Amino acid sequence: MGTFFALFSTAFSLYVVSSAVLMARFTKKELKKPEPTDDQLPKAAIIAPCKDLDPDFEENMTLLLQQDYPDYHVYFATVNEKDPTYPILHKLVKESPVPAFLHLGGFSRQRCQKLDNILTSLEEMAPDREVYAWVDSDGRVTTNWLRNLVAPLEEEGVGAVTSFRWYRPEKGRFITYLLSLWTGYQFCNFYNEKLRATWGGAMAIKRELFEKLPITKKWEYALADDCILNECVREAGYKVAFASRSMTSSSSDYSLKDIFIFGVRQMVIGKFTLPKSWFASLVSLTVIHT
Repeated sequence: MGTFFALFSTAFSLYVVSSAVLMARFTKKELKKPEPTDDQLPKAAIIAPCKDLDPDFEENMTLLLQQDYPDYHVYFATVNEKDPTYPILHKLVKESPVPAFLHLGGFSRQRCQKLDNILTSLEEMAPDREVYAWVDSDGRVTTNWLRNLVAPLEEEGVGAVTSFRWYRPEKGRFITYLLSLWTGYQFCNFYNEKLRATWGGAMAIKRELFEKLPITKKWEYALADDCILNECVREAGYKVAFASRSMTSSSSDYSLKDIFIFGVRQMVIGKFTLPKSWFASLVSLTVIHT
């Protein structure tokens, strides 16, 4: 039995290393592509569902209002006026240099609250927006984040674009390095188009395609936004592109309890929304952390 586990661990380690190398090559190639010019970019809408204060929340949300993009709106949504994000978002919308809006999603209890926020924003969407882009409130973006996230939508066969995040480890806190390792392992497979899945913290889709697919119908009773969107795009025969330049970073300034709750929540959501890959992911993440 000991020999089996030794061989399994060695094989798995080789797989992780080879995936990292392939991902590095893929990213290097992607970064050589020119950024799109202003005339190539459609009118976009950033949808930012918020609930409870994450570390660096105000800074993260401010960066959404400072995008190097010719024509975009920002749609913030939070659960209600009592949520701690509300006064900050209200202030940002009032002072925003670009069109920005704040909506209250409420709590329907028939789906995850994040989707209450998202669906409320979609109901209030300006009719001229051509592209939807979603971002999580704990993600820190660059000023060209939206530009590079939207660009691959013009490639043939692409139905949606996704990126991913890094958790910034904190010196002296070992658990934050494990958190970074976990997300890094997930990211290293995105060089393979067949292994990609849209991630709700940084994803985009053309409005025309979004409205053709049964995404909002399935969102009515869903645990996760991104898994449903990915499923609908894939079933319709479209590819998912990966935007290397649109990677976000997130603070790891959370307690051990918060990190544990995050991990459990991700595994529960994965079990019910990605049943085909859930067990394999559980085993591989257990091996890589032991």
